[in-house]
Amino acid sequence: DIIKQKYPQTNAVFIKPPDFETLRQRVVSRDGKKPDLEVRMKTAEAEMKRADEFEYCLINDNFEVCYAEFKKIIEELI
Repeated sequence: DIIKQKYPQTNAVFIKPPDFETLRQRVVSRDGKKPDLEVRMKTAEAEMKRADEFEYCLINDNFEVCYAEFKKIIEELI
């Protein structure tokens, strides 16, 4: 990863949906059914497969809970 090479002390946080279908529903409800939806889903799938490369991984199944977890991580790191 380019960022890790340049800044090895970086702590990365990956925020992912609870499942792939939830992600699809969120994208469609936010952006509507666009021609590039399948391209976006394939990109997201590839990105989610790399989640284990991050120091932290959060599942965004409840925004308030996920945000609180994210905030706690950031506060511990600074």
